Amino acid sequence: MSYNFIYNTLPVEMAEKWNNILPGIDRIIFIGGTGSYEEWTAEEWSKNNMGFDKKELAVTPDIFQKILEQRLQKDRFGWIAKQEIPFYLAKGAALMQRTLFDELNYLILVITVRAKGNDLSDLFYLFFRGDKSNFGIQHDSSPFNTIQKSIIGTMALNFAREFYKSSLNFLEKTDFLRNETVRLLEYHSGKTTGGSNKHFLEWKKQWALSYIESLSDRRGISYSISDEALNTLLNTPHNFKHVKQALTNAAKFAYALAAPGVTTAEIRSSYIVFGPEQDNIDSSESAEKMNRMDKAYQLLEKLENAAQKLIANEIRPSSERIGKAMDKQITAPAIRDAIKKNQNRILQLLRKYPDKWPYIRKEFRPVLNIMPNSNYIYEKGTG
Repeated sequence: MSYNFIYNTLPVEMAEKWNNILPGIDRIIFIGGTGSYEEWTAEEWSKNNMGFDKKELAVTPDIFQKILEQRLQKDRFGWIAKQEIPFYLAKGAALMQRTLFDELNYLILVITVRAKGNDLSDLFYLFFRGDKSNFGIQHDSSPFNTIQKSIIGTMALNFAREFYKSSLNFLEKTDFLRNETVRLLEYHSGKTTGGSNKHFLEWKKQWALSYIESLSDRRGISYSISDEALNTLLNTPHNFKHVKQALTNAAKFAYALAAPGVTTAEIRSSYIVFGPEQDNIDSSESAEKMNRMDKAYQLLEKLENAAQKLIANEIRPSSERIGKAMDKQITAPAIRDAIKKNQNRILQLLRKYPDKWPYIRKEFRPVLNIMPNSNYIYEKGTG
């Protein structure tokens, strides 16, 4: 028979603890395990000067039926006589009937304690000698009374529950630390490098495709990426922020190259440029500048799209009309304020992309007014 509970040393350790705190114990019978009775473990530990001698006990079908009811109980204790233990009953014999006058014979403490995840409790029979002197109370050889037995039983059960709980928590943490240590050692020794790199590359690929999709939604254009460009991103040694910025810039460039009215743009490998690595402060400042420039770029895109709609219907694109023609309508003062705040960035973009935004370059007065050598004079309320 085998004890299937994974922490199979726990009952033995429990017996040793009881031996230390309950010196009146002579013997302990332990029954544990799960499944059919053939898979149960039943052992008798007899106390000696060095600890306990162990003897295996046979669990027969008759004994199994008598013990099963006790093992189905969780975290209980009680006192019985030796004759009530199934191992000492003759085959087929019934359990003895108790009487109040047999209290002195109830010297065996029965404890059931259940480990987490088990369907059956571990069952312990603790054999006590009958006098208090053997329990550590000097000059008192009288037997235990009911109240004293209740105190001993409660203390022993609570100790068993706490010992099981703390021991299992410790063993679970130990298993976790051991497994994680092995995994980390294998990883850093290169044993799992191939698999890890494969998964990491797949993760980078999924991130890149997801980010490109978000850029598509943001700019109202369907981006695609060539296999060569994707491989460039996946195999670069640069950090995440650097890769993200390079991909963002490549998408902007692809969009800038697209002809007016085109709704698709392909990101190619030649568009991906990784600048020099910078420290965290420089990277943060650069990212902030790029974010402001991107907002200015988006502003020009929205203005141009609205202007196209108006001009297609032969309507002059004023600030008020463009604001109403936008997907998300805004007021004319808000448009003028946005252009004023982004004036320098708008001029940089207009110089950088001379072929973009043709309608607002020629027809939209607030943009014309900030351009060098403009002959227009913008007056509040007229644009």
